[in-house]
Amino acid sequence: MMPPALLRRASCRGRLALWLTFAALGGLLFSFLPYSVVKPLGDALVPDGSLDLLTPQAFSHIQTLLREGALLWGAALLALWSAGERAEAALCGLRRRREALPARLRADARALLGLLRRRPHPATLWLLAFLTLTAAWLRALWLDAPMQYDEAYTYAAFASRPLRYVVSDYHLPNNHIFHSLLVHFSAALFGVHPWSVRLPVFLTGVLLVPLGYLTARLLYDRPTAILTAALITVSHPLILYAANARGYTLLTAFTLLALSLAALILRRDNLLAWAGLSLVGALGAWTLPVMLYPFSMTLAWLGLGWLLGDAGRPRPRAFLLKLLLCGAGAALGAGALYTPVLLTSGWEALAGNRWVSPLSWPDFWENLPLRLGNTWQEWHAQWPSPLVWLGNAGVAAAMLAGRRVRRFAAPLWGAALLGIFPFLVIQRVAPIPKVWLFFLPIWWMWTAAGMRLLLGKALRLLGVQQSQRRLVPAFLAGAVLLGVAAIPWETGIRSRTTRSPLDEIPQAAAYIQAHRQAGDGVLVPDPLSAPAWFAFAEQGAGREVFVDRNPEGDFSHVWVILNPKQHRPERVLPQAEWPAPALRLPHLDVYRLEAP
Repeated sequence: MMPPALLRRASCRGRLALWLTFAALGGLLFSFLPYSVVKPLGDALVPDGSLDLLTPQAFSHIQTLLREGALLWGAALLALWSAGERAEAALCGLRRRREALPARLRADARALLGLLRRRPHPATLWLLAFLTLTAAWLRALWLDAPMQYDEAYTYAAFASRPLRYVVSDYHLPNNHIFHSLLVHFSAALFGVHPWSVRLPVFLTGVLLVPLGYLTARLLYDRPTAILTAALITVSHPLILYAANARGYTLLTAFTLLALSLAALILRRDNLLAWAGLSLVGALGAWTLPVMLYPFSMTLAWLGLGWLLGDAGRPRPRAFLLKLLLCGAGAALGAGALYTPVLLTSGWEALAGNRWVSPLSWPDFWENLPLRLGNTWQEWHAQWPSPLVWLGNAGVAAAMLAGRRVRRFAAPLWGAALLGIFPFLVIQRVAPIPKVWLFFLPIWWMWTAAGMRLLLGKALRLLGVQQSQRRLVPAFLAGAVLLGVAAIPWETGIRSRTTRSPLDEIPQAAAYIQAHRQAGDGVLVPDPLSAPAWFAFAEQGAGREVFVDRNPEGDFSHVWVILNPKQHRPERVLPQAEWPAPALRLPHLDVYRLEAP
C-alpha cells in the first residue's frame, strides 16, 4: 500500500497517477513470478489446500492479462499527464461528487421507494394475486414431467458438481451459470428430484406474472397491465419453460426487471436505478450470454427516450454519460463473473463454440425469417385462430397508436430493432425459438395494449359509459383465463398420463440399482443418457457407475438401457454377446451382459 501521508499531499491528478503507477508496476512484477512460486500461495488461500482452478494454463492466461493491463495503465498514465490542468479540474470535480455520493444515494433511495410505494387498488391486488396463484397451479402441473435431455445434462454435468466447477466449466453452453448455481443449492437443500431441480425456474416463472404487471403498468396503464398479467399466466411456452431447468425463464425475468428500471429512470434520473440496471445486465449475461439482446434493447430504449424528450433532458451530457457507464458497468460485471470460465476454458468456449459460429450470408438471410416464423408459431400454437388474429390486430394497433396508449414517446419496438437486429447481423446467427423467450412477455404487453385500445373504441361506438368501460380489463382478463387456461391445463394433465421412454427411465434405473453387483457398470446411449444420469443420481448413484463417464473404471458386467425403436444392440456394443433382456418395459429394454 502507498503511504497515507504521500496521498494526502498529492493533488487529485497526482493521486490517480500514483495508483496507476502502483497498479502497472505491481501487475507487471507479479506476471513474471514463476508458477512454482504462485501455486503454493494460491493453495494456502483455500480450505482444502488445493486451488484446482489455478492450473498452468490458467496461470498463463493470468500472466497475459496482467501484462496487457500494465500496458493499459501505462497508457492511461501518459494520457493523464498530457491532459494537464484539465485532468486536474475534472478529477477534483469527480472527488467532490464522490464525497456527495452518500447523500445523493439516500435521496435516490427515498425517491425510488416513493415511486414503488404507490399501492394499486385493492381489487387490482386481489386480481393480481388470483392470476399469480393460477400461474403457479398451471406450472405445477409440469413439475413432475419426465426430465428432458438438456435440463438433465445441466444437472449431471454442471449443477451436481462442486461450486468451483459450476462457475468455471463451460465445455458446452448448457451451463447457464447463475441458473446452475441456483439448481446446485436447491438440490443440496431439498435432495435430487425433478421438482427440486426445477424449483428455481418454477418460482421465477410464477413471479413473471407480477413482474409483467409492473412493467406494463410503468410503460402503459393499469388495464393493460392486468391483461398482460393474464396473458403471461396462460402463455403455453412460459408455462413449459417454468418447469424446464434451463436459464431461459430467468433471462425473461431479467428482461422485465431491466425494462422496469429503465422506465423508472426515464421518470426520474436515479443512480440506484442505474446501478440496478447494470447489475441486472451482468447477472442476466452470467445466466445466458444472449442477455446482450434484451439489455442492448433496453439501453437503446433509454437512448431513444433521451432523444425524444422522455427523460426531460435537463442535463443531456450527464444522461448519456450514465447510459454509457451503465453499459460498461454491466459488461465489466459480466466479465468479472465469467473470469473463472475465461481462465479455465478460454474465450473460445464462451464466444467461439460451434453453436454461435456465424452462418454464411445466404444461410443467414434464409434462416432468420424462418426461425422468427417458427418462434411466432410456437408462441401461438395453443391458441384458437380467432384469438391469434385478434392478438395480432392488437399488436399492430399498439404499434400504430403511439402515445395514445403508451406513457413514453420512445417506441419499444424501435428500440428492439436498434438494439437487437445489428447484433444479429454482426454475429450472423438466426436464434432458435427458445432464445426469444425473453421477448414473449413484451409481445403479450403489446397485445394487451392494442386489444384494450380496440375494445375501448368498440365500446365507445356502442355508447357504453366510461365508468363501465373501466371494468372491461378485469372481465377481459377473466375471459382470457377461462377460455385459454383450459388448454395448458388439459395439456399438462395429458402429459401426466401419456407414457414415453423418458417416463420409464426412473423405473429402469431403480431396477438396475436393486440388482447391480460389485463390478457392474451402466451404459445408456443418447438421447436417453442424460435423463438416465439424473435418474441414477436420484437413486443415489454417481458418475462412477457409468462406463462412458468413468473411463478408468474396471467393469466385469455392463447394464444397458435401450429403446428398441431407436437403438440396435449390435450397434451399441458390436463386440458383445447380447442375452435376453433382464427387464422389458413398454418402451425400454434393460440388459445385463459381460463387459466386452
